[in-house]
Parts: sequence; structure tokens; C-alpha cells
Amino acid sequence: MRRYPLPDGNALTDLLIMFGLAHFDLMPLLQAWVNAGTEASMMHFVDLLAYELRIMSNGNVRLDNPFSDAVVESQLAFWLSNPVVRATWAVQLEDAILHGQLSDEQATETSLAYEVLTIGLDGLVAPPPLSTPIGLP
Repeated sequence: MRRYPLPDGNALTDLLIMFGLAHFDLMPLLQAWVNAGTEASMMHFVDLLAYELRIMSNGNVRLDNPFSDAVVESQLAFWLSNPVVRATWAVQLEDAILHGQLSDEQATETSLAYEVLTIGLDGLVAPPPLSTPIGLP
């Protein structure tokens, strides 16, 4: 959560999908992400909301990645539906917009992510994740 962008143009969601497909519980990883509080972790979240996440008309979450599956997406949706998670990200995004040292492009992307977070996720359908993944040691 301290490096942005990741090497070779990889997105953080690529790593989440990899762990999710291996049946790991993504919640500890997602919680570590929101708790990191770094500029890099925030920019990865901006990428998620601005470029990688789609809220379908039925309220389901889809990732723009052909390797993602419903189990990974259900865990991500469940995490994003948590009001504490959303409030924590909102504070971080607001702080970056108002006080950060963002380039013009980053400021635009961060503003878009803030809008998606505060308005665009309102129709999110997030029942508990589809399966019980194995936990991290």
C-alpha cells in the first residue's frame, strides 16, 4: 500500500482477484487497504472507483477484469457497503482534494472517485459474500 503505481502497470485489484480466486478471505486485505492511510493506498482506491469498478443497473458490482468472478466481486461489494469503510475513504479523498499535492489529472480522478463513493455507490447491492473463503494465517 506504499507504492503507486505498481510495477508493470498492474492494478491493486489484480492482486485482490488473485487472492480471491485462491479462496482467501479478502476482508483482512481490504481492511488493511483502508487503514493504510497513505497517498499510494488512496490512489489505488481512486483507480478502483474511477476505472475498474462498475455498478450494474441491478446494483451488483462488476470489475473490469476478465479474471474476476462473482465471489471476488461479492466480497468487494460487501466491503464497499460498510458505512465506516466509506466514511474513512471519504475523509481521505476529501483531504487529498483540499490539501494534497495532486497533479491536475490526479485531482480530477480523485474528485471523480469521491463522487462515485458518495453518490454512485448508493444503489449498491451487497449481501454477505457468496462463499466462506479460507482465512489468512
